[in-house]
Amino acid sequence: MNFMNTHALVVTHLRDELVNCSHICAADHEAYVTGLPEKDQKLIATVRKEYSKGVEPWYTLTRRYLGKLLYDVQMSKELSQRIEQSRQTMTNEELIKEEEKILNDLALKYGERVGKLLNIVDPNLGSDWMVRVLALKRSCVSHLDS
Repeated sequence: MNFMNTHALVVTHLRDELVNCSHICAADHEAYVTGLPEKDQKLIATVRKEYSKGVEPWYTLTRRYLGKLLYDVQMSKELSQRIEQSRQTMTNEELIKEEEKILNDLALKYGERVGKLLNIVDPNLGSDWMVRVLALKRSCVSHLDS
């Protein structure tokens, strides 16, 4: 979905993010995970086990990975802008460290945003809840888009 949004003339909004997030979470997560390198697959399994606190979360992928799936375009744009700003004042070694720091900052930023979406699209709230959220008029949710 993000590939389509890369070339879209219309910016995605909260409603689009909610629908995308609910569809990704409802899909078979094995299709997403098997496309990753083995190192990342093991990392996702470890992180889920470590942070689940004994309770299996309803979403099967980590927030960091969901952030990459949902916000790939925004993350790429922001990464390139921030690296371009840093490139003028840093050496190559400093730039590599700064890029890693920026990637972690973006993963945290968009991971938190995914956490908010997951609270809204939680299937434990029932289907009536999601119908009501998606039925909200555009003007009611416009302030939540940022």
